[in-house]
Amino acid sequence: MAMGLSICRLERSGGLFALILLCWGLAAYGQAPVGEPEPAVLPEEPAASAPERGAGAEGAPNLEIPESSLKSGLLATDLALMDQYVAYWVDKLAEGGTEEAILDARTRLLRGYNLYENWQFQGAYAERVTKAMAPLLESPDVRKQINAAMAVTQMRQVAIQPVLGSLVVSRNPALRLYGWTGYRRILLLVLAQGKEAVTTMLTALEKAAMNEECGPVMSAVLDMMYLAPDRPSIVSAAVFDETRMQLFDIFRKCWPRVCTKVLDGHPGMLRASGAGLEALRRIASDEDASKETQLAAIQMVVDQVWCAAKCYAAGGLTGSQMAATEALLRECETALNAITKLREIPINRALAVKAEESRAAEVEVAVSTWIRRLENANWPVREPKFQASSRSTTQPSTEAPEE
Repeated sequence: MAMGLSICRLERSGGLFALILLCWGLAAYGQAPVGEPEPAVLPEEPAASAPERGAGAEGAPNLEIPESSLKSGLLATDLALMDQYVAYWVDKLAEGGTEEAILDARTRLLRGYNLYENWQFQGAYAERVTKAMAPLLESPDVRKQINAAMAVTQMRQVAIQPVLGSLVVSRNPALRLYGWTGYRRILLLVLAQGKEAVTTMLTALEKAAMNEECGPVMSAVLDMMYLAPDRPSIVSAAVFDETRMQLFDIFRKCWPRVCTKVLDGHPGMLRASGAGLEALRRIASDEDASKETQLAAIQMVVDQVWCAAKCYAAGGLTGSQMAATEALLRECETALNAITKLREIPINRALAVKAEESRAAEVEVAVSTWIRRLENANWPVREPKFQASSRSTTQPSTEAPEE
């Protein structure tokens, strides 16, 4: 995809479109941008008001569902009306020759979903949109691909899971990004479906956690690792508890890879690691977190801060990599203090050293200080022993990463 497109123009096409195309283009260079907007939060479409329930465009079908149907159950005539509305706007999206036409079609589809806060209506609507959008997700027009993904993944219904399964394995990192943010939206609904649906999701999650190279996508993957302890009644206790344990197991399995990438100075992973640190902070801070879980989380933060410090000390970083590494070092210290209830700032002090030639050495000393302080506070962490695989990722590659 050509990167000469105006980002300002793309932003008008909706929310994260500029970031998405930036991620797609930079994937060809083996790195993702450092400092991009948080990818896990998608723009919401406003609910439609009553006047918008009519045709809204010349020749377009309306979506007026009688209140009696919303209360007692949708009739065949209501579903037929829904079919007409969805088919019309999906066709408009597919035919759209301009950004404005594509955006309008996507907006109409999302407004249709938000017309009625009724579980039966929204479930039936999402199911129809998901089926109708499937061909667009394979469209050679990336604009239509992205807008189709944006529409589907904002519908919080379990009906979208099959589409999410396709998105998260797409060669396009933009679609993978929307796939994982969509999964995050319906996580509890997936759990409510039972073990088979959960296994499908976790299998894809583990594969992504062990292979993803695009920073914004990996951030969304790491955001999946935390599941709050408050179980909704729609999810069985057995499935809920097992899923929480499986998520942490996947997290622990993929974390050494993330740390090694940070040690290598991988630009995307430097940025994505923040999402992992936030997940670790939440996991260790839950009221039901065991001492063993807390210690494991602390060790994972120590592994990360050690690798970040070694990367920083090795030198040869670009300006953006340097800034990302310093930000990551600070985030690690914040996470350690939050989990342990300590108030130590040796890393922040080291980063405040003005002489650049001595700052890196001070940072390494600060990490050693943290390890000793944790041991003294009855958190017996190990000295990390990671080996850098290369420093080639500090410079752009000429080829896209293998899928």
